[in-house]
Amino acid sequence: MKKLSRMILIFAVLSCFGLSVVFAVSFGTGEDVSYSKKIWNAMIKTHLVGSDSFHSTPYEGTHPHGAILDTIDAKITVMNHKGVVIVKKNFGGKNITKTLVADNPDKYLKAITVMYQRENGYDKDNKNWF
Repeated sequence: MKKLSRMILIFAVLSCFGLSVVFAVSFGTGEDVSYSKKIWNAMIKTHLVGSDSFHSTPYEGTHPHGAILDTIDAKITVMNHKGVVIVKKNFGGKNITKTLVADNPDKYLKAITVMYQRENGYDKDNKNWF
């Protein structure tokens, strides 16, 4: 309890000075991180992400996904497995509109969410989605 009280106090003091504290959350294994990098590289090669990526027609989203979204699906190959990838780009900003995003997507991009369907047997309870 004393340690928790000290952490709260430290956070409160830092907040008074306009500083923020970020707590790192660890998830996934080293193997997961390595595999995710391979997915990302495959998406760059197929122009699903990156500076010269494809864009579809932006549409209005809902919280927590983003005010404006752009979702693309395709098949990519990662480590000799060809699977479906779903790439959802989340856009936001003051007075954001679909037109603003279509005209300048990089300016309003806030996050990219990726799902990749791996080989049968990877995680059958979740339909093998990574």
